[in-house]
Amino acid sequence: VTSDELESVIIIADDKLRYLSSDSDISEGCGAELSANLPPGSYFLLVNTYDNQVKQQCSTVGDYKLTANYEGQSIQTLGSAVSLKGGKSKARFEGQITADNGRSFASRFAPSDSLEISATIIMDPDHIGKSGFLMVVAQIGEEILVLNEEREFVNFSLISGRVLPFSSKTLEQTEIIEVVSGLVPKNIMVNNIEVEFFVGYGLVEDPTEIYYHQTPLILNISDKRN
Repeated sequence: VTSDELESVIIIADDKLRYLSSDSDISEGCGAELSANLPPGSYFLLVNTYDNQVKQQCSTVGDYKLTANYEGQSIQTLGSAVSLKGGKSKARFEGQITADNGRSFASRFAPSDSLEISATIIMDPDHIGKSGFLMVVAQIGEEILVLNEEREFVNFSLISGRVLPFSSKTLEQTEIIEVVSGLVPKNIMVNNIEVEFFVGYGLVEDPTEIYYHQTPLILNISDKRN
């Protein structure tokens, strides 16, 4: 939980609401920050604020932002397919962001890290061998960017909201998509940003139907690595 003015506490519990860990240390600011090693599973992340003012510079009311970051040895499962038009697909999606050549994966990095971002689509068997296309979308707040054939992200509004694949091909059983390679955020004047990446695919026979994943691959760049 980050906030410049709001006193807050954060708690992690398991899927039966049994307490696992918490943080309410605001010695270096008003917001709370919690790091925990968790096995695979489902968890609740609970946030609350103080009802009594603890520090003079902090408040008990106001806006706050909750950010959850991942770090571990496994790539991230992005879930099964959903679609723009309600079509069905058995495709599965995975994503990974690494700064050490794949030895570990995470969602939060420093501006000086050199990042490799990629995603994998395990294709629906019914779609293997068909003519199709691949897409990558990055969302930054309300702004939507789409990867074009030149491997550059362009603003969705500048292409009139039309489908913009970066690759047209015969779909294979496994499609590995390299989103970016060797990206150093500080080299492009980025020190703090959160980006949500989505990958998807479609078939030439129905180009307005896009299959993608609901859970985004999140990249959080921050100059504070606690």
